[in-house]
Amino acid sequence: VGYDMASASLKIAKTEVRKSLKKAIMSLSASERHQQSMALCRKLMATSAYQSSKRVSVFLSMKDEVDTSPIVLDVLNSNRSLYVPWYDSDSSLMKMLRVLSLDDYDSLPMTSWNIKQPASEGVSQYM
Repeated sequence: VGYDMASASLKIAKTEVRKSLKKAIMSLSASERHQQSMALCRKLMATSAYQSSKRVSVFLSMKDEVDTSPIVLDVLNSNRSLYVPWYDSDSSLMKMLRVLSLDDYDSLPMTSWNIKQPASEGVSQYM
């Protein structure tokens, strides 16, 4: 019972943090959001862990999130392996699938949440 209560409390806290962050991000102008995203991406890409990585997993962002496209472009332009989430809403299954090239990335369809994601019928080509 204690574990269930702790789990529920953590879930509520995470929801509140997400709401607070979303509100803070939405209060930024488009220019400020872009500048903050670029600063965060530069900071990540300057780390030794990122620089020495051969495979990188990254979420593909919505307009109200940190723009991860600079990371996507850097990984693909440096001949490393890029993995992005593929989510099946029917089964709640999530897999990290490989995007092979910039052409693959550019051709990813948009989901109903307005996020690029490999199409369900073409999932095997990204694995």
